[in-house]
Amino acid sequence: MGAIRHDILIAYWHIVHDDTVYRDLGPEWMRRRHNTEAQQKRLVAQLEKLGLKVTVEPEQPAA
Repeated sequence: MGAIRHDILIAYWHIVHDDTVYRDLGPEWMRRRHNTEAQQKRLVAQLEKLGLKVTVEPEQPAA
């Protein structure tokens, strides 16, 4: 529930701050926004923006 409130607050901020019209992103937005691959891409981009080189490898199973 907290994540949904956060998303609404962020949407409100952009609408007010950027003086833009509300646009519904569609029913699939939440699924696309919160899937693992999209989250990984966002996190890598944030780290690269900080000047870090990022290599992502899958975790090796414990022996």
